[in-house]
Amino acid sequence: MNAELQVNKQLNNRVLDIFNDEQPILIMKDLAPADLIPPITRELATKMGEMLRKFHHAVQPFTQITSFRANFTRSGFEELSGRFIQKQAIIDADLSHQVVLHGDVGLRNYKLVAGKITLIDFERAQLGIAQRDFVKLFYQDFAGQTELIEAFLKGYGEFNSIDPETWLFLVFDTALGIKDYVTKVDDPEFAAIAEQMLEDVTQQKRGCDISYKNRSSTRL
Repeated sequence: MNAELQVNKQLNNRVLDIFNDEQPILIMKDLAPADLIPPITRELATKMGEMLRKFHHAVQPFTQITSFRANFTRSGFEELSGRFIQKQAIIDADLSHQVVLHGDVGLRNYKLVAGKITLIDFERAQLGIAQRDFVKLFYQDFAGQTELIEAFLKGYGEFNSIDPETWLFLVFDTALGIKDYVTKVDDPEFAAIAEQMLEDVTQQKRGCDISYKNRSSTRL
């Protein structure tokens, strides 16, 4: 709840009060947010990229924000873990370029308000590399469609280049997060996405990624 509160305080004036020194009162209903209706077009993907870049630039680190910590030793995935451990220095260097991440970028967390696209739901905001916010979106909502990924990245603009192995590590880490989630919530489609991610990592396919190609090395 702290992340939701702190991000909203930076982005808008919707936080009216704090209840019992803990719970923020947010007033959002009057905004009449509308869902984005599939299918996702190139134009929509571009606007989604623009919106995420604005978020990454606008939101600054806040008190008690958590940071993404790379876990290179994963039980049950020793072979893949070992490969990433060999590249740990390169991956760690890439991961050091941090912004405040949204933490759960997906079509359901983009809304249309007064004709403009906006992001909601900031409870998973944390510090991390920008590309970490791309992974689930590229695999789940974009379904690996190159034209949508390219459109999104066009809208997002420049960001730090990363090594291909760093991208695969982000895919690996995201897949394991999904697998942990589906042990608690029955979601076969989401589980299948995690399996596709792991297959891409195992086969060293960059799959949904073009995020390290032809990108500026200029830091965000």
